Amino acid sequence: MRVHDANGEDEFTIDGAQRTKLLSSLFERIEAHVAVPERGTKIRTKRQADAVARLLADHGHEIEWVRKTYGAQRESTWNVRLVDGTEVHLAGQLEDRGLALPREAWPAVGQVKVVAVPKESWRRFLEDAALERETGLEPATSTLGRSRSAR
Repeated sequence: MRVHDANGEDEFTIDGAQRTKLLSSLFERIEAHVAVPERGTKIRTKRQADAVARLLADHGHEIEWVRKTYGAQRESTWNVRLVDGTEVHLAGQLEDRGLALPREAWPAVGQVKVVAVPKESWRRFLEDAALERETGLEPATSTLGRSRSAR
């Protein structure tokens, strides 16, 4: 992993062992969970639909189209239509055909949730960094509480 300065110039390179040591100094625990779609899970993204279409095509099914559709309450889903006229829009419809997406395709059709619990000494710093990254706002400082009428 390369670390860059503000101008995009390489400052230094971190190898896997150094990265592991750095992360273990910051976090008590890091977990990643991959959620596999259940039978009733709808195909929600183009990426998911493309993964399903590839799987079907790899198993001899001819694909007519992959298209976004709108259901009740304008809920969008993606459908994969086969040449025989059947449509696939639920994860369970793959199981009905004796198919399942391979393990490496799960992130494309499921969700990956990462939970990182920082060590106590880093908690406040990481909370502030996350606020600034997500909102572009710097964390509140003591000057924020000053009254404008006190000028």
